[in-house]
Amino acid sequence: MHYPNIKNNVSKILNRRNDGYNTIICNAPCQSGKTDIVPCLQTEFKDGGNFIPIVSDNHLYDENERAIREQNIQVRCEKLKDKLDILENGGEISYSPFIAFDEVHVGQKEYSRFNALIINLNKYYKQKNWGRPLYIL
Repeated sequence: MHYPNIKNNVSKILNRRNDGYNTIICNAPCQSGKTDIVPCLQTEFKDGGNFIPIVSDNHLYDENERAIREQNIQVRCEKLKDKLDILENGGEISYSPFIAFDEVHVGQKEYSRFNALIINLNKYYKQKNWGRPLYIL
């Protein structure tokens, strides 16, 4: 079960995606339910069976992964470093219409793993002719 405010935010995200947006920034206080948006989005997304990954480099990764997967087992939690390593080493990733970033820590310009991941994701999606995922930050 998801709280009404979470369902409302998921509805807004789906509407923004339908309007052609490609990036959404969720700005709210700590413990407001930002991370809970993705398990609800996975439940509400009706366009296919693709899993929505949550990419994070949060020091509480293991606890967050358990809490998220208790809400929706279909959500994949991935470490930012691991996903970047796959792409930089020519590996394959699966398609997702959305990619959520939870507490990714942004470095400076070319030294940022987050920046490098976004660049590599965009290249990979373009190479595969997948368009571009909606990034949720």
